[in-house]
Amino acid sequence: AGVAADTTKQSAPDGDEQGSAKRPRHAVTALLDRLRDRLDVAQGKWNALCPVKVDEELPALATELAEILSALRNFRGPVAEGLLRVARDRLVLLELQRGKTACAKELLTEGGYLYRLSDAVLAPSHAIDECYLQGPHLPPEDGNLVAFVDNALPEPLLRDLQRVFAPSSPFWKETGYWSDDAFFSFEVPLGAAAVAAEQGGLGCGHPAVHAALLVADIAASVAPKLLGPGQTPGYAEWWCHSKPHCAGHLLHFDQADDAQVPVVSTVLFLSPEGVGGPTLVTAQRMLDSKMVQHGWLCRPRENRLLLFDGRLLHGVIPGSGGQESVPSNGRRCTLMVALCRERPELRQREGNVMPDPGSTKLAWPRMATAGAPLDAVGRRLHAATAKPQRPDVVRVWKDVDPQANKLKGLSLSQDP
Repeated sequence: AGVAADTTKQSAPDGDEQGSAKRPRHAVTALLDRLRDRLDVAQGKWNALCPVKVDEELPALATELAEILSALRNFRGPVAEGLLRVARDRLVLLELQRGKTACAKELLTEGGYLYRLSDAVLAPSHAIDECYLQGPHLPPEDGNLVAFVDNALPEPLLRDLQRVFAPSSPFWKETGYWSDDAFFSFEVPLGAAAVAAEQGGLGCGHPAVHAALLVADIAASVAPKLLGPGQTPGYAEWWCHSKPHCAGHLLHFDQADDAQVPVVSTVLFLSPEGVGGPTLVTAQRMLDSKMVQHGWLCRPRENRLLLFDGRLLHGVIPGSGGQESVPSNGRRCTLMVALCRERPELRQREGNVMPDPGSTKLAWPRMATAGAPLDAVGRRLHAATAKPQRPDVVRVWKDVDPQANKLKGLSLSQDP
């Protein structure tokens, strides 16, 4: 669940997958398989929760996970230990979202964790003095880019994106999104794409390409210090996610094997407000020697565009209770566009070339814009109207056990 920073070393388990009473190996394997199945079923129920019923149904899920965890304590060995860690981490997240911090602390301490994400991040309704109010519009001289723009795209382009990335769209099945965890993205050489868009005319070009072109212009307007005076991005990659309301995404850097990172990373929210959890952007950079304690929490809202320095650690917080008006079957759908000044020299950072809609048998690349997209002048004019705002400022990390960490000289409260 990515809810804590584990700085302890795990000792290598020894012995067979068995409890204190010796059991035949095949019997132990069968029991562990059943517990694994129960874990999967519990996760499936968690994924299926609609936003409005999360608070109502989390207690039953927590009880089920606690029973699985209790059963797994009767076994030893690497398989059992792995399942136990999964069950414990999931239960920790549930308990923290429910405000059951004492139970979560006990489980985190048992797991050897020193730090965890703060209540302001995981459970804002239970947070006390951990979250600042939303800030004012960003001053133009602000160089630490973490900002969002509401009503970022013209409505026709937004509707096109919602259509081509709807749950029933062929995009998900044809790209193997539902069955393959491997990351994939598609490239947009922005100069060539802009020329093609100008020459294409009505209904030509995939909406994601037109979105990348417009997002690049918005970034140039909002983040001139990151891109350079008078500079615009020359290369983009895009990818899309569709997740259940309660699903999060581990904290990560947008970095490839060649160590290159985007100049500006962006997230465009396509789903309704209240579906899915917020995006957390921390002030942490890869070369920082200490854990940075503050960050920004951007809550989902339809047609909200989040922009931030591509060097920053970020991720998605699992959704908790939602509003009454939220669709019961809603999924958190986001379009990510990573912007670089130019096409990277090393190929590890490159996205896949989008299939040619004129020759491919795939359906999703042929899903073009329904109307005439903005031309270059229209995109620049639209980008000039963007009003960037600060997301909520939050304290990202807190000590699992402040007293114990202080005795070890590891307390976060000791940092300046």
